[in-house]
Amino acid sequence: MKKKLKKLRDIVYVPCGMWDKETELMFIENGRSNSRIVDANCENLSAADVDSDVNTRIKVNSIDNVCAQDKVTFIKMDIEGSELAALEGAVNVIKRDKPRLAICIYHKPEDLYEIPFWIKETVPEYKLYIRHHTLTENETVLYATL
Repeated sequence: MKKKLKKLRDIVYVPCGMWDKETELMFIENGRSNSRIVDANCENLSAADVDSDVNTRIKVNSIDNVCAQDKVTFIKMDIEGSELAALEGAVNVIKRDKPRLAICIYHKPEDLYEIPFWIKETVPEYKLYIRHHTLTENETVLYATL
């Protein structure tokens, strides 16, 4: 990915996942649409998770930490149900820069209402739009613009 992004201007490549703070988490990839992040201590693992094909430890950080000195104009997230945590870790950048947002809201049922409420509470002047991009239940995106 870094090689592909090198050709683009004004793109900063950060080799870590996004979360609400700097830590280490576990990514559970089970070959189905419910792959997700769990805490690094694996306290919230199910029996199916233990039998999954790939359990990968990943480093994560917050957008507020990574982009503290940068002007952010666009944030896109499709991060397997971790969108709200990552948005919470971007609260200062979002309030400061008011970037355009494209946030997936289909990974967890509660994302459909929790994420729009969080965004409107954080920056009330955002206008919100929802678009569904497929014929299946996947790829529902919340867009926020000024």
